[in-house]
Amino acid sequence: MKLFKLIFLVLIALLGVSFSCLNASIVKVDLYIITYDVHLSMLLVFTLGIGIFLGCLFMSTIYLKLKAENLSVKNKVKWADKEINNLRSLPIKNET
Repeated sequence: MKLFKLIFLVLIALLGVSFSCLNASIVKVDLYIITYDVHLSMLLVFTLGIGIFLGCLFMSTIYLKLKAENLSVKNKVKWADKEINNLRSLPIKNET
């Protein structure tokens, strides 16, 4: 399995290097105030990195909300189990 991961990472690295070589042209990025001349491959990698970062940021807020909800439900289940155990320990009264 480790060999498969290593081969996969080497293939991804080779794909990245070939992508960079094929897209070595320089593009102009205009940010209204300032203009940058950047290699196309670097611009694409930078925007991909920003997208991954923002995706993880938004996903983490949802994850934390679900984690808090899960903790609340676990506490309710513990309370219900304790209540059930208390009710089972009470003697049954026959009223006839």
